[in-house]
Amino acid sequence: MTGALGLLRQGLECEHWTVRAVAPGEGAPAIVRNGLFKSKVPGCVHLDLARARIAPHPGKGFAEREVQWIGRSGWILAAEFMADERAFAQQRCEIVLGGVDGVAEVRVNGRTVGRAASSYLTHRYAVTGELTKGRNRVELHFEPILTHIERERQRLGARPHNGDEAGWAPFQYVRAPACMFGWDWGPRVATCGLGGAAIETWSVARLRRVRPHCVQDASGAWTVQVDVEIDRTGGEVVRLSAMLRDGERDLGFAGAESSGEGTMTLRVRAPGVEAWWPCGHGGQKLYDLHVWISAADGAPLDDWKGRIGFRTIRLDQGRGGERFAIEVNGRPIFCRGSNWIPDALFAAEATPERVRRRVEQARSANMNMLRVWGGGRYEQDEFYRACDELGILVWQDFMLACAMYPEEGELPGLIGREAEEQVSRLCAHPSVVLWCGGNENVWARQAWGWKQRLGEATWGERYITEILPSACARLDPTRPYWPNSPWSGGVERDAQDVGVGDRHTWDREFEGYREVTPLFTSELGRQAPATWATLAEAIGREQMGVGSEAMNFRQRALAGNRPIYATAMQKYFGREPEHIDEWLYLAHVLQGRALSIAATWHRLHWPKCAGLLTWQLNDCWAALTWSVIDSGGRPKPGYHALRRAFAPRVATIQPIEGRVMLGLINDTPEAFEGVLTVRRIGFDGRELAEGRVEARVGAWAAAMVGDVAAMVGGASDERSELVAAEGFGERALWFWRDDVELAYGAPLCRGRVEKVEGGYELRLHAETLLRDVVIEPTRLSGDAECDDQLVTLLPGERRVLRVRTEADLDAERLLRPPVLMCLPGPR
Repeated sequence: MTGALGLLRQGLECEHWTVRAVAPGEGAPAIVRNGLFKSKVPGCVHLDLARARIAPHPGKGFAEREVQWIGRSGWILAAEFMADERAFAQQRCEIVLGGVDGVAEVRVNGRTVGRAASSYLTHRYAVTGELTKGRNRVELHFEPILTHIERERQRLGARPHNGDEAGWAPFQYVRAPACMFGWDWGPRVATCGLGGAAIETWSVARLRRVRPHCVQDASGAWTVQVDVEIDRTGGEVVRLSAMLRDGERDLGFAGAESSGEGTMTLRVRAPGVEAWWPCGHGGQKLYDLHVWISAADGAPLDDWKGRIGFRTIRLDQGRGGERFAIEVNGRPIFCRGSNWIPDALFAAEATPERVRRRVEQARSANMNMLRVWGGGRYEQDEFYRACDELGILVWQDFMLACAMYPEEGELPGLIGREAEEQVSRLCAHPSVVLWCGGNENVWARQAWGWKQRLGEATWGERYITEILPSACARLDPTRPYWPNSPWSGGVERDAQDVGVGDRHTWDREFEGYREVTPLFTSELGRQAPATWATLAEAIGREQMGVGSEAMNFRQRALAGNRPIYATAMQKYFGREPEHIDEWLYLAHVLQGRALSIAATWHRLHWPKCAGLLTWQLNDCWAALTWSVIDSGGRPKPGYHALRRAFAPRVATIQPIEGRVMLGLINDTPEAFEGVLTVRRIGFDGRELAEGRVEARVGAWAAAMVGDVAAMVGGASDERSELVAAEGFGERALWFWRDDVELAYGAPLCRGRVEKVEGGYELRLHAETLLRDVVIEPTRLSGDAECDDQLVTLLPGERRVLRVRTEADLDAERLLRPPVLMCLPGPR
């Protein structure tokens, strides 16, 4: 076809969208029954109604209780638009919808063109000849999503799912984020919405999917294999081209012509390219890849642009499954990181800037891996771009979590299409290193009594053992596939076998983490409340009290607050404080200590143990959860404890086989050989013993230095002494007893505050032992953040802490409770 225009995309996000209810559910306000409200795309019904002040945002107060009717209502989302006049000269016209949360019939100018039933697919419907040169109308008729999943459960048969005993909706019957139906860290916000809409018109051919694979041959030379799926209108000859560039410099080109159907493959040589590495192991060099298709006369038809990185990935499982280590470019990597959940209650609220900031915070916490958890969403493009650029490895779950999934009805087809689309979309990103078939499906069937409840019903085995691995092998053979997490080699083999595969360590806490040494821990965590400002903004200052209605409402773990917090506080501190200030402080101390123990223990046992991903990095709701960054983007004190425990070089003191041992963790390319100073110190500051110890540890290695007792002797009074080891990375401290047994004296500290550019400096001088110092500046201003937390100062030590803020603070309050807190606290 001579003179082809090329693909034209007319975005519909800026059009005037409206939403109205159809058969509103019980509890809906009267105004909803005949109301027509403005809508935004990207967005969802909850956000539309909040903007219209018809329903409160579920992030505020107890609003979740007031909006449950939304999920039991049908909705019509509609917009009118004028089509681009150039579209009528094209051979094909399609409406393209992305991020459709819910199940909807799609209509264009009154005619049904298709049905959308997955949040994880791009929905494309042919509307050639349907548009007019006047006004056109698109409508999405959403079914009540809660009614839909209950009807599907009745049709396909009931199956267990996480939270069914607590009344959570059976989320496994629809392809939407499981967590929006309620989780143990978030509210029930079953919604309907749309992430994007466009009219696309094209002629001759368009690029359906582009999959670049970086392949290294035995000589070390690199080639980019570009697999391209092409949609055509007929059998005309088209030319496919690919160019690899480094900035303004062309590195390689390949092209080919074809008139047939199917996938075309180009191979672009890539001479002299630099390898991509995770952070801490090398650079994150990225190259520009441009792929385009043109007609026989040279007219451009469609193109794709992306950035790629050159690296190899291998999952080392040993000879018989006794190892689980990610290798990048032939080097085993200890994976230090966390689990990622959706960063906002609704996808439209998770802006690219917000998501990138969260990845930056992970990098600043010395993390090198994030696991995109299978109960949320495949993340937006900005997440993966940020991980590529910052060197954060991505463990990518498919969206199956904590439930027994039917293998009947439309689900197999939807999940198969989902796998093809998401693998094709994400395979260009060097940061993505592992595909995983879902979260806790196998373990739940084995250990949660679900196998007995299921009987002979299907539960999703076909997805994790056939459909998903087949898609990965066919579309992305460069990455490993892992069937589920945790997984130990088979659906009937103990998924939590500590000696095979990965493990979720929820059966231990605090010192109990030392009782097991998994090959790889992909979940482990300890709760702590959101920061003061984040909680107060959500529930109001009047609800900031121990045991208040809102504090209990914001706890979604089935056990409740008392078993999680009171038990640990009684054990370690001998009390559960009645005042919220000390209660919050001790809760954060507990999270920091738990994560520090876990991180240093796992890292010290490298290379047997090859990774720890804590639960969880981020949050979508102001609550009491396992995150280290709250829903306001504010780091909890535990974030800083984990940052130090994940530092490239760490000294650690651990009890091993009845002895207190000093070890070194060296996650750097330089070996260490030097002298460490080990001191036994009284809480009053007296130095009781000092030893200087020669120590060696290789690059990318961990090593035991020796028995602390041989260096400085045993404690003469375990209640009033500690050990400090310095001279290698982060300092190690050791206390022989729990706090409740320690003979702390009254904390004495001299301090001075100076206003500096960008905030304040706190100059602290400890006159006595100050353990786990926390500065909570959000008590004074919501934008204030301290650069370190849970810091211990020995008697006589000085430390400068910096508080970043644009506000003018009452400087003296920075040095007093409840802003400055430490142990020992009030009795």
